[in-house]
Amino acid sequence: PPCPSPPRVPPPQRLPLPLLQPPPRLLPRVQPPPRLLPLQPRLPATRPTSWRTTRGPKEAPFRRRLVPPPPRPLASTPPASAPLLSGICALQAAAQLTPGVVWCGVVWCGVVCVPRVGGQRSRLPPPPLALFLAAGRIYFEMLTDPDSGSWGGYVCSGTVATDPENNERSVIVTAAHCIFDDVSKAFARNVLFIPNQAETSGGGTDFDCSNDPLGCWAPAFGVVDVEWTTRTFPSNAKWDYGFYVVETSGAHLGTDAGSDSLEVAAGSMAVSFASPKFDDASAMGEGAADYARALGYSYSHDPSFMFCAQDLTLYSATNWWLSSCGLSGGASGGPWLQASSTPGEEKHIFSVNSWGFTSLPGMAGPRFDAGFAQGVWEIAKCADLAVGDADEGKQGLAVSPASACP
Repeated sequence: PPCPSPPRVPPPQRLPLPLLQPPPRLLPRVQPPPRLLPLQPRLPATRPTSWRTTRGPKEAPFRRRLVPPPPRPLASTPPASAPLLSGICALQAAAQLTPGVVWCGVVWCGVVCVPRVGGQRSRLPPPPLALFLAAGRIYFEMLTDPDSGSWGGYVCSGTVATDPENNERSVIVTAAHCIFDDVSKAFARNVLFIPNQAETSGGGTDFDCSNDPLGCWAPAFGVVDVEWTTRTFPSNAKWDYGFYVVETSGAHLGTDAGSDSLEVAAGSMAVSFASPKFDDASAMGEGAADYARALGYSYSHDPSFMFCAQDLTLYSATNWWLSSCGLSGGASGGPWLQASSTPGEEKHIFSVNSWGFTSLPGMAGPRFDAGFAQGVWEIAKCADLAVGDADEGKQGLAVSPASACP
């Protein structure tokens, strides 16, 4: 049966388009009233209403909750190979999705949960267990009105990236639009990273780090490509990747995680800047060389960790594409995974959630293999931690990938 699409709220207005399909939208940040995204975004009114970002609009404060969407129907008979979700999945998905999986051809849509066996976590086949701890919710504030100096709260997703060099820091990979606003031309402030937020004992995203399994970490600053900052969406979509830098000491808040180091406490996932497999016609679905998964904390299902999976293709020379993906606002910056050819690495991150269409399913991600992202990554690993002491809106670096570490 066809893949059930998540409910989508139409945009407040729709521009006449001469195209056969609407242009892409960046996934939204979250804060009403909606100005750009049809889901839950609040983006500057100067952007076309036919675009959205995957930044989820976020209420400030977080105490207000959204009405959960109606449940998605399950396929009548999932394939025998479909892993069933159980344990805490039933608790997390009760308001949004019947426990189980939704199968539609080669696409697996569902809520990512960690099944429990005898009180202990057990390994869920896809994605790897390490991702549940390393991936998390990002809360931040962006400058919404430079004239009045108003700031608004938003949510995204991110993942702790493996950094063998350490350098007294941990690094989170996410989307550039979750770090720097290309319209107001300011970096985010008051940033929090909440790993494994899906297992929070609270009702959803909030400011209470004591109800999250590992607590929260406050990044010192963000690093993005200078091309993202000097252009506006969609002309800067190919550079929609970035990194938050978290100091090893003094950044942790809330629940005791056993270590102040984010990478030690939450673990990490490898980031790859090599070309992933795509458009492989030799096989389809799970097990195919080009099978990929996009994951993130869609705010419409807060605090569940959501994902979609199917064969990877290209939308353009600069963007990967998953045509049936239904992730929404708040999933921005969530990881894209594919099997690794490196011994010992089950999966690696090769892109992040970036943008999609206003009225059609699908998710695009920037190409890490285009020759730019790795340079930004290298600078994030060695930049002076004093960058985090800058004034609000300037706590970050806009760098050229070819430049040396500042």
